[in-house]
Amino acid sequence: MAARAVRADIQAARFRVANILGAKASEIIFTAGATESINLALLGILNTDTDSRLVTDAVEHEAVLRVAQSTKGTIVPVLPTGLINLTVLEVAITDKTAVVSISYINNELGCVQPIRDISKLVASINKARHQKGELRALYFHVDASQAAGHLDLHVSRLGVDLLTLNAAKAYGPKQVGVLYVRSGIILKPLVKGGGQE
Repeated sequence: MAARAVRADIQAARFRVANILGAKASEIIFTAGATESINLALLGILNTDTDSRLVTDAVEHEAVLRVAQSTKGTIVPVLPTGLINLTVLEVAITDKTAVVSISYINNELGCVQPIRDISKLVASINKARHQKGELRALYFHVDASQAAGHLDLHVSRLGVDLLTLNAAKAYGPKQVGVLYVRSGIILKPLVKGGGQE
């Protein structure tokens, strides 16, 4: 009985998070924090193809930067304001790039990145790849941990494929993260074995 009650509570939480994000409950994964969520999003994509790469910016969370460093990713500089230069970002994206990861709000500088503009760039690159017959999709991951409760998190309006949240940043329990994964995206698991979250 107790296990069923807990399961029902988790499912209710999943539906509430999905509702906030404008997503389906099946697109929500609970993790042991934002760092795990970021790692699952990025490595889950990068580990499906050893030749794929990550592009991010120099003021990202350490979880993103470490993945970039360990996978030969590209780290682009930002403007003095802390904002990403879209032209520099576009140049950094090559045919090997499988995922772009940018924070919605920087956790130290407080600057708000132009997420919708970046998502339009990613969509444009995907369209060009499709027209060339390129099979590798380009995904857009956003760490929205600092944005919860402050900015729009509706994934369709943002145009994101993957989105990370940290419950503790929105008055939730510590050590709870959320990863939104758009339907159709297959992530390679980080942990082998059981099928639990």
